[in-house]
Amino acid sequence: MLPDCNDYGPNYCPSGRQLAAVWLSTFALAAAFWPLIAGYQDATRGLLPFDLQASLTAAELQHQLTLLSVQSRYYYGAFAALDFLFPPTLAVAIGLLWLYLARWSGLRLPPALLFLPASSALCDWCENIGYLTTIIGTQNHAAAAAHWALAARDAKQLALLINLAATLALLARSLSRSLSRALSRNRARRRVARTRK
Repeated sequence: MLPDCNDYGPNYCPSGRQLAAVWLSTFALAAAFWPLIAGYQDATRGLLPFDLQASLTAAELQHQLTLLSVQSRYYYGAFAALDFLFPPTLAVAIGLLWLYLARWSGLRLPPALLFLPASSALCDWCENIGYLTTIIGTQNHAAAAAHWALAARDAKQLALLINLAATLALLARSLSRSLSRALSRNRARRRVARTRK
């Protein structure tokens, strides 16, 4: 029997079905990016949207801005609109996964820890705003917006790495606890079998 969720964290814990539904929605939203990415690449002769270029520099960003056509701006606008929906969806999915894993592992999950997934979503939004400003803003604003976007991108990547490390740690703890329970049950059955003999 699983521990009561209220004993180990915030007052809400998702069921397995709820968790699966949230993650399926997240993957479905992620899949919606692919046709927009393909359209953007066709319009820019193979370039990825700014958000997907992990090592993009300010100089490269300024150069790529000169290559944008009306069609590529349309695809990037649609990509950016979807990218405002995806980060909070992913943050909710990660937070619910943490609550579920904490339940299995018997850990007390501090509510403040759930701000980590939210922080990555916030950084992603700041990155999106920065890139959009470089595209539709004036030349004077473009340079400052480019540096803002790249700084937000670096912060987002750091937040995502921390989220990944926390997820793996919770998963390892959950698997270890499940294995320990299975071994305990197995030993108990052996003791019962010996007493009957």
